[in-house]
Amino acid sequence: MGNLKLENLGKELIVTDNAVIIQQKIIKSSKIIPLTNIISVQVKKPGLMAGYIYFQTLGGLDNRIKKPADISKDENSFIFNGNGNYKIAMQMKEQIENCREQSSTSVVQENSSADEILKYKGLFDAGIITQAEFEAKKKQLLGL
Repeated sequence: MGNLKLENLGKELIVTDNAVIIQQKIIKSSKIIPLTNIISVQVKKPGLMAGYIYFQTLGGLDNRIKKPADISKDENSFIFNGNGNYKIAMQMKEQIENCREQSSTSVVQENSSADEILKYKGLFDAGIITQAEFEAKKKQLLGL
């Protein structure tokens, strides 16, 4: 997946495969949020008021649902106008959710291999399989 980018009022929002970067161009500061720290992404379509994208994070100081007026002051939010920018914001949300799903799937697979090794270790300790059988199965599960 490629990087997605929004710009508005001296701010820039970039979503990469690993992180969300919110940059303040005028004061040359940036905040980097690893995708693994993002709990949810809220996107509001612009209408009479501007739209926004808001990133709720693990361990955030204030993780309750915010009022629209609070969003503009939150460092984990980005305000935008226009339907074109709304479409990009929705692509950002989708990219973040897809990356998070992929990372959680790989963790489950790693746990499954570890669980299988523990299961075979129990069989070995109980004398049901030999050490050679245990070592062969362990190598197979670890992909060695």
